[in-house]
Amino acid sequence: MPIPRAWQTRALINRIRALINRTINKTLGRFNYAIRKLPERDDSDDILARTDEVIAGPWFSHVLQMANRYCHPRVLHYHRGEIEDERLKYITYFLDVRDQRILEIGPFEGYHSVVLEKMGVRENIAIESRADNLSKCQRIKEKYHLNHTQFLQYDLERLYRERRYRASAAHSIWCSA
Repeated sequence: MPIPRAWQTRALINRIRALINRTINKTLGRFNYAIRKLPERDDSDDILARTDEVIAGPWFSHVLQMANRYCHPRVLHYHRGEIEDERLKYITYFLDVRDQRILEIGPFEGYHSVVLEKMGVRENIAIESRADNLSKCQRIKEKYHLNHTQFLQYDLERLYRERRYRASAAHSIWCSA
């Protein structure tokens, strides 16, 4: 039996792939489902999306590209980074934070604060120690109308030493720093 050449092997693999794809698409079509590709990422819009008209930045998270009923960015992308944020998957899959009181430690630029409000928290107390990050958080609060989130600047170690906040007053503590 002769050994197939490389081009013959590739051709066979491509035919098998095409057959599998047709079978999958036909089966999904029977259930009114379809597989669609995400559009190719255009990095020219990324720079435009990471700017804010009030605070120039630089902005490191994709908080400016999120949407809610008050904010509709010019560029709306879903960015799958090099490393997926497993914490975000965890809170959306397993935690029910509706009507909960959350203590958020280190909100950075307010990305998770927007997500927590979208999930229906009663109150989110977000403590940030850096002034630059706090000003970005305040901007996000204004831009997204985060009525249930309060951003505070405080040194957490000092807060703990002075015992000015009882962790038991919150239903959950969210620390993404």
